[in-house]
Amino acid sequence: MNDSVYGPFKPLDKILENLEQSGADHIGMFYNKHAINNYAPHIQSWFFGVSKTVATSGYFDDFLQNIRHESDKNEIIRKYEVGITEMLQKNGNKSFAFMTTDLTKDDYFYNNPSLAIQQGMPFLKKRVIRKIKNINNIKQFVPETLLRCILIKRSVIWIYSIYKTLIFKTGAVIRELAAGLGNAGAGSRKP
Repeated sequence: MNDSVYGPFKPLDKILENLEQSGADHIGMFYNKHAINNYAPHIQSWFFGVSKTVATSGYFDDFLQNIRHESDKNEIIRKYEVGITEMLQKNGNKSFAFMTTDLTKDDYFYNNPSLAIQQGMPFLKKRVIRKIKNINNIKQFVPETLLRCILIKRSVIWIYSIYKTLIFKTGAVIRELAAGLGNAGAGSRKP
């Protein structure tokens, strides 16, 4: 699991038991079912695991040994997040996830996080917090501390956007004034 999510908001015992009982060699919290944005179907890498058979295999070791630094997030997703699912499936491994979405129809995990939480998702992607329109829709599903984090983050985003606007406008005004003073000063010089 990585730090791109908040949670879990509820115990994971039943979810992990469900994932383990699936008999899959590659498990995750969320599976993107359809190819979109040049990404093939895959288990999202922010929460995934592999069986001992996979973890000790040569093909898995080769995949890990060939990971290189990438600065482009889309390239990272394509090569490594999608790539690991494709590699594991090509080697005959079954994949299974707690939730599945059709990104072309019901991408509730990103576009309607309140619904994802209501349907049992125990995590929330940090980047979708601003999409939660009404905190009351998720109050009963997430702890009070997370609600406070969401409100704080929203406030920080709002304050930062105002700050950027003010700085941009102030900078433009200062440039105009400086240009005006420069022109005024040039015209008032005595020979």
